[in-house]
Amino acid sequence: MKIIRVLALLLVCAALFACVGCAGKPAQKKPYGATINGVRIELDAKAPELLVQLGTHTSYDESPTCAYEGYDKVYGYGAFEIETYTLGGIEYVRAIHLLDDTQSTRKGISVGDTVEAVKEAYGEPSRQTSLGLTYAEGDTVLEFLVRDGKVTNINYRKVVD
Repeated sequence: MKIIRVLALLLVCAALFACVGCAGKPAQKKPYGATINGVRIELDAKAPELLVQLGTHTSYDESPTCAYEGYDKVYGYGAFEIETYTLGGIEYVRAIHLLDDTQSTRKGISVGDTVEAVKEAYGEPSRQTSLGLTYAEGDTVLEFLVRDGKVTNINYRKVVD
């Protein structure tokens, strides 16, 4: 009788674990992310805790999403922005935008650096156009927008199918 209870408990645990895995939340750590003001921000990370750590935002915008439920939201902090999406009632980080030279990537690239410096730090891009360099890995990209050979914006973003 005790073995049956243990087996039943194991089956219930296995079923719960399977349901959690199917809940639609992001499944894996993303290869691209930023450290801003000492806060490590990963794409697909839960946003509420990160937003608290980053402090008060200076601007905010939201619009109905076309890819998920609810709203796409953009929290502005002057030198950077955090873009979120909602899934299952929880906000997740979809994009990080570095807007000036006070912030840099984990490899030390910031707005104002040259295309050559980006390539030296990151290698050959997945795609290069007159507008910039794109490094893609899985469902994430790191974009360096460029004008006159210099970085004007840096964007980490999740690609939405």
